[in-house]
Order: sequence, then structure tokens, then C-alpha cells
Amino acid sequence: MGFHLSVVSVQVSLETDGEGYVQDIQVSDKNALFNLMFLDLDEHPEKVEGVGQLLFEMCKGVRNMFHSCTEKAIKLILQKLGPVTETEAQLPWILVGETLKNMVKSTALYIYKEHFGIFFECLQESLLDLHTKVTETNCGESSEQVKRLLETYLILVKHGNGSKITKPVDVCKVLSQTLQTAHLSTSCRETLLGVVSALILGENVSLPETLIRETIEKLFLPSFLLYIENCFLTKDAAVRDEALAILAKLILNKAAPPTAGSMAIEKYPLLFSQHTVGSHIRQKTTKSKGGKEQLSVLEHLLSIIQSPPNQDTTYLSCSWAALVVLPHVRPLEKEKVIPLVTYFIESLFMTVDRGSFGKGNLFVLCQAVNTLLSLEESSELLHLVPVERVKNLLLTFPLEPSVLLLADLYYQRLSLCGCRGPLSEEALMELFPKLQANISTGISKEDGLAERQSVFAILRQAELVPATVNDYREKLLHLRKLRHDVVQSAVPDGPLQEVPLRYLLGMLYVNFSALWDPVIELISSHAHEMENKQFWKVYYEHLEKAATHAERELQNDTRDEEKSIGDANWEQTQEGNIGALYHKQLTLKTDLQERLDHTNFRFLLWRALAKFPERVEPRSRELSPLFLRFINNEYYPADLQVAPTQDLRRKGRGLVVEEAEEETAARDDEELEEELGPQEEPSQKKKTRRAAAKYFCFLAKQKPGHPECDILTNVFAILSAKNLSEATASLVMEIADDLLSLPDFEPSEAVLSLPVTGCVYTESADESITIGGRLILPHVPAILQYLSKTTISAEKLKKKKNRAQVSKELGILSKISKFVKEKEQSSLLITLLLPSLCRGGVAQTLSDFKSGLTYITDVVKLSAFDQRHLDDINFDVRFSAFQSITSYIKEMQTVDINYLIPVMHNCFYNMEIHRRARALKKLAKQLVEGKVVLSSKSLQNYIMPYAMAPVFDEKMLKHENITIAATEVIGAVCKHLSWSAYVYYLKHFIHVLQAGQINQKLGVSLLVIVLEAFHFDHKTLEEQMRKLQNEEVVTSE
Repeated sequence: MGFHLSVVSVQVSLETDGEGYVQDIQVSDKNALFNLMFLDLDEHPEKVEGVGQLLFEMCKGVRNMFHSCTEKAIKLILQKLGPVTETEAQLPWILVGETLKNMVKSTALYIYKEHFGIFFECLQESLLDLHTKVTETNCGESSEQVKRLLETYLILVKHGNGSKITKPVDVCKVLSQTLQTAHLSTSCRETLLGVVSALILGENVSLPETLIRETIEKLFLPSFLLYIENCFLTKDAAVRDEALAILAKLILNKAAPPTAGSMAIEKYPLLFSQHTVGSHIRQKTTKSKGGKEQLSVLEHLLSIIQSPPNQDTTYLSCSWAALVVLPHVRPLEKEKVIPLVTYFIESLFMTVDRGSFGKGNLFVLCQAVNTLLSLEESSELLHLVPVERVKNLLLTFPLEPSVLLLADLYYQRLSLCGCRGPLSEEALMELFPKLQANISTGISKEDGLAERQSVFAILRQAELVPATVNDYREKLLHLRKLRHDVVQSAVPDGPLQEVPLRYLLGMLYVNFSALWDPVIELISSHAHEMENKQFWKVYYEHLEKAATHAERELQNDTRDEEKSIGDANWEQTQEGNIGALYHKQLTLKTDLQERLDHTNFRFLLWRALAKFPERVEPRSRELSPLFLRFINNEYYPADLQVAPTQDLRRKGRGLVVEEAEEETAARDDEELEEELGPQEEPSQKKKTRRAAAKYFCFLAKQKPGHPECDILTNVFAILSAKNLSEATASLVMEIADDLLSLPDFEPSEAVLSLPVTGCVYTESADESITIGGRLILPHVPAILQYLSKTTISAEKLKKKKNRAQVSKELGILSKISKFVKEKEQSSLLITLLLPSLCRGGVAQTLSDFKSGLTYITDVVKLSAFDQRHLDDINFDVRFSAFQSITSYIKEMQTVDINYLIPVMHNCFYNMEIHRRARALKKLAKQLVEGKVVLSSKSLQNYIMPYAMAPVFDEKMLKHENITIAATEVIGAVCKHLSWSAYVYYLKHFIHVLQAGQINQKLGVSLLVIVLEAFHFDHKTLEEQMRKLQNEEVVTSE
């Protein structure tokens, strides 16, 4: 403890001087001081944490900054991390490193990021200095010293996910230089890898993508591939299995195979050492000790896919992994690889022919075709994989995800190669009947087989937009293009007429309620305008299918949900690391049976029927059995105890109070309904309510001398009860509404007034107040208090189920507002009304308040939207407002500026094409200026389809502003695409221009703007050209 106390006393003396006493000590003295502190740690290692804290306190300044002595002190401390730089004393190096790490932890907690630059500069200078001093002779001790310095780096880089790093690019560059330092030990390099990984993965670290790629791919990848190559040369099968799994994972992360035909095929070259790559390049044959020839990585992969199909526990997984990696191996002998991949594909097709296959075979077959497409880009594909093979597979398994993807990739490539025969309308229509069920499955999938038809382009655009709170409005914009009168011209006669309806029905499976009502409206347009038999064929098919699924769900019967394909012997679990990766990808790509709510889907189908009753009524012969089937198979089984005796008429009425209390009234109502029939029932009930005003006088009776014995006082006291049920509260509010709404009873000769004594009515100066109003007046505070607890909030107003209740409560508030006189009650009333005013009723409120402001309401109505359906205009309200405004303007004697200006302003806007054009131009500008930064895949999957839609839509050609804007977006996107994606779109636009699939002038403009978007530097172009030349050389050899 003596040394620790002496150190503390030194610290106190240091702190007495404003600039710090260390500043006034000679260098040799500072050396001596630190040496004294660090040498003592050898005898007292438990002081490491304390000395580290002391060093922090010495460098700690005010206001979360470093002290002015920090730079000199840190440089001196870093010098003492090892013998390479500390030559005067033999210090306990490991303990010095631990002391520094403790100091750094405290420093990272106290010093703000903007003041941390000096510390990183010291670390950087120290690390660069060590680079020059590492030799083969001193590599052991120098590696250990570099490692201790890197451990300090690691603490700072990891702290707050990189929140203290002031210049991450500089840090990355210094670490990259360290990676290239020779003679560093394995443990030192492991620590260095940890620092680089933490830097790249840090959430608060921003590094240019090019720098990350350069750091990882140029420095790590070659060494990594050399290591992997050596793994393949071992005899240990488990090591080879792990090496292949790692390569497959790398490709899945860096250049995953496309999941749709419209996606570009990415390449991620894996350059293995040339002396072991292929038989044409290898100078001499290498053999293992056992005399067996050692295979190169390429030959190892090819040996896997040359094995005949079998049911081993590694065949499918190893074949799949080899096919994933194969296109990326460099150098690649295409003339040797393509025939083997083709043979492998044919062998899997033959297993399907024989019926000896499983789901995994189809998944691996899809990957094999994917691999072949990345190797062979010409129309030679038709000879390698005949179109009949793909067509028959698709007709046999039209719902299998692997088969659908295989066909999508295959047909899309044929389209790009200009193969017209397999893509003729006749050929595609042969496939359509089998594929049409996919359109309304409710499962997201892309199928580009018939994308040339404009209706499928609309479906594709809608499918690309997710059903989320942020995006559903855009999805609705695409879905509205499927309204019958809008889409009819885009669909040829025949079975394709069903496509829009089937897709809209599938949308009812989407678990996003905001879509349902708008989609039901679109479905009703097909019910009204589509050919009757065709509509009901599709609709009844879905009703019947939904009923079957709902019955299975009720019985927990999912036997047919997961039908196994082919031979169950092929479904055994694949082993090893590759097996685990294979099963993960197989499930991810093929298990698309999202948990669909068939019961809700069926409910929405029934609900939609209410939108077109005149079309439903003639179909009662088909629909009635479905309803009876529901009663027998679902309604009764759900509650067997009530099934035989339940009275469905009473069930539908929704009584609020206990049956025992209302038995007589219920019986009377039932008799009245039987006498009057359903058409007269509402009007009769209205008359009954009005007649009830005759009995209001009974509610005014009080026991003399006991005002508390009052009926309404006790009724409204219920509202403050602790455990008040919604049903009871609703009944009390119903009473309040009746008292406020019903007019006074007017006796006649037929119906006399009732002579009731002992009635007490609240006096009011306002003679217009009804008897019901005077009865409720004393209870206004109780009603306001209750409504303040139920909270008429903005959130409550948004929910559809609350509309009726909120509407009634607002009605009561508006009626009692005339009775409110006290300041506190007025304040509470306004608080309750504010949410509804903010919701959009302000204009009406203003016009009610002052008649001179009526024009505000008129103008607002010109922009009215349908409150029932998102983004729909309310045509009736707008047309009525337009007529009213026109009539008013015609009758004007003098020009009413206040009226005309807002009307004219309104008429110059509700222009969708212009808005779209402006939005596209803005997006193009922001992409070019770098204000919006998206990945290459995001640009391809989301931005490009939206930008390309207008240029391929003939109807849009007349709107030059939007085609120009869309062209600008395409150019802006191409400026940010990767090489493979850029080349893909360049080829695509050349193809559509040559094939005459686009307006010639527009096609030329597109091609020019894509060429102008060429953004690859000379170095990148050289690399690509070198790759092509290498591949040509390999091919020629």
C-alpha cells in the first residue's frame, strides 16, 4: 500500500499546478516516474486497476476533454508496452498492457468523441512506428507488443459500437497496413482481425463501401482462399465438408443466386492459386502420401456433381453447395464445366421421370439450372435444357416454389436471348390454366412467365410493394389499376379475363385490414361488370375452398396442408455442416405456406357479397348450401350444448341487459315484428320511442323532502360506478340521448296526458328547452365526468368499431353544450370536443359558428375524400359542391374575392400524372446528388420496376413529362448499379429496342441515358476485360 499512497501523493502534487507538474519535469524524470510505477506492478499486480485509474486522472481535463499534458504522457506510456520501443528498463509488459486497457476504459466513458482525436493519433503513430521495427528475428516479442496495442484499439472501437471513433477511415487504413506487416504471430493477427471486424460492424461507424471491400477482399480474401484450398487437399472428409459449407455461405452472402428471373446474376470471383486449379493449367500432378492424386477446388466440386443421384445423407446437400459455389471459382474451364452441369440436370430430370425424387431434388435441380444460366448466356440453353423438359415439369408441379423459380429463370433468359417460339402466346396459354391458382394463394411470389401481358406487369408492380403502414397507399395505387373498367383493355379475351379478379381475391388473405375494404370495392366492380358465369365460377371456387380449409382448421386437420412430393425416401435429413446450411435454405426458399387465415378470408368473401346483392340473389341455389354447410360443420360443432336449442332470431338482436329483466319487452317486440314484417319494423320502433316522451313526467317525481330519492340521480350515478360494464353505460347514455333528442309530448283527444303529482323540473331562462332537457340539466356534470373518463381521443376516433359509440357521445356533447354555463364545465367540454375538431370537422364548425364563412365548407367539399375507403375521392360530395359553387357564382352581383380565390386555387390542383412526374424527377435528382443512397439490389428490385413501368406503357406515351422523368430515374439508377447489374440492363434495353417492344424514339433515349450512366473507372473496366480475356484463354486451351 505504501507505493500506492506515494503515487496518490504524487498525483496530488501534480494537481496543485494548473498545467500539471508533469509538464515541468524533464523527459528522463517522466521516464523514471512511469518506470517506477510499472516496475512496482511486478510485485503488486493487484494495483493494475488503480494505476490505470491514476493515469486516466492525470490525463483528465475539464468539461469532458483531455488535459494539455495528454499527448506527451500517452506517447510515453505506449512506448512502454514492449521491449521493441522501451530499451532502458525491463518492465512487466503484460501488466503494463492491462494498466493501459484500464486507463482506456475510464477514458472512453469520460472524454467526448470530438476530443478523442489526440488519443487516436498517438495510437496510430505508435502502431506505424512498430511496423518498421518488426523483423524476422524479433517477431515473437514485437508481435506481442503489437497485440497489446491492438487490444487497446479494440476497447475503443467496441465502445458504444464505435461511438468514440473520430476518423474511422484513418483507423481502417492504419489497420490495413498492419495486415500487410510480415512476421506477425497468429494470435496477433487474430486480435487484428477482431479490431477490423468491430470497426466494420460498428453501428456508429461510417466507412465507404469501397474501403470495406478493399480491406476485406484484397487483404483477407486471398489468404482465406489459400486456407480453404488447403482444407480441400486434406484427407479428412469433415474438414472438406466444412470448407465447402463456408464457401457456400460466403457466396450466399456476397452474390446469392437470383430469386426471380428479372434479377441480374451476381458474380463474386474466388481466385484460387493457379498451380492447383485445373488440369489444363497445372504444370505437374501433385499426389498425396498414399499415392492418390490431389484434386483442385474446381475438380473437387465437379467430382461431387458427377456422382449419380442417390439417397445418401450427403448427396443432395453437397451437390447443392457445389452448384452454388461453382460459377464463382476462378479460373473456370467452361468447356469442361458446362457439359457436366448439363448432365447433372438431365440426371435429376430422369429421377423425376421415374418418380424417384423428393422436394429436395427439385430444389437442387432449380439451383443447377441457376448455375447453368450463370455459365451459359446464349440461346444454346435451348439445346442444353430442352423447353419440353421445363414445360412438363411446370405442368406436373404448378404450385411447387422450386419449379416456379426454375421456370421463371429459364423463360426470362429465353426472352432476353430473343427465343420467340417458347414464349408465343399459344405456348404460354398452354401453361396458364395450371398456373392460375397461384394468383390468389395469398403467398408472395413472383412469376414472370407472362409478363409481356400488361395485366401481369400491374400484378408484379403491386406484388413488389409490401403491405405495411408506410407503403400500403402505394400498393393501393397499383391495385386500383385492376378495377374492371380500368383493366379490361389490358386483358385479352379468354381465361386471362379472370386474372385481375383472382389476384384481388388473394389480397383478402393479406393480414393488413386497411387493404380489405378498398379491395372489396374493386372486387365488386368485377361482380357488376364481368361476365356473370365467369365471375361466379371464380368466386364460388374460392368460397368453397375457404370453407374446406376453415373446416380443417376447426378439426385441427392439416393432413393435406403439407403434401409430400414424390418418394419419401428422398426426404431424409442431410448430415454435416453443409446439411444444416442446405436444410436452412431449403426451408427458406420452399416452405412458403405462410399461416393463412382461411376463416377470416371466408368472412371477407361473405362480407363482399353485400356490395352486390342484386348479383347474389339469383345465385341462392349455389350459396344456400354453403351457408347450411357452415351451420352443420362449423357453427354447431363449435358449441354442441347450444346447437339444438339456440334461437338465432334472438341471438342476432344484441340485447344489452339481462334476459330475465327484459323478458316481457322482448316477447312484445317479437310479437310486434311478426305482425309488422321486417320492412315496417324500423319506422314502428321510431314511433314507439317518440311515444315514450309521454312518460317523462314519471322521471321528474321526487319524494317530498328527500331530493336524493330521485330516479335520474340514481340512474346517472351509475356512470361513476367502479366496475361499470360497457353494456350498462351504453344503456344509460341511451337514456340521456332520448331525453335530449325527443320532442315534448303533445296530448291529443286520442292520447291524453298523464296526471302525475310531485314532479320537480329544473327551472331555465331558455324557454326552448324541452322537458327532457330540463330533466337532464342537473346531471350534466355527471355526464361530462363520465365522457372525460371514456376519452373521446384521436386514437379512439380512428378505430372503425368505435364510430357508432363516438358519434352518439359527440351528439350528446353537442346537445348539452347549451346547458353548460360554468367555466370548468366549459373547459372540459372543449377538451372533449377538440379531438373530433382536429380530425377534420373544423370547416363545418366554422361555418356553423358564422354564416359568412360558409364558403370554407363549400371549397373543402371540392376536395372531399370517401371516409369509408382509403384514398378514394367522394364523387357525390364533390359534384354536389361543384354545382352549389357554380350556382352561387352565376348569381353574384359583385365579384366576391374571398369566395373566388380559394375556389380557383383548388381547381388548379387533385393532377396525378404531374405529381408522379415531379416525384420521379425529384428522386432522379436526389439519386444523382447522392442525397438518397440505396444498395444495388434495392435499386433493381424496387426503384427500377417503378421507373420502367411508364416507359413500357403505351398509354403513358402521350404524357411526355412522365416518360422523360422515368427515363431520368433509369439513368440515375444505372449510375449506381454494380457491373453485372449495369450490363444486364444495358443488354435488356438493347434487346427491347431490337425486338420492337418499345417506342423507337423512347428506346433510343433510354439506351443513350444508360450508356451515359457508365460510371466504372478505368481500373474496374480493366479488371472486367482481364476476366473476360482470362476466360477466353481458358476456353481456347
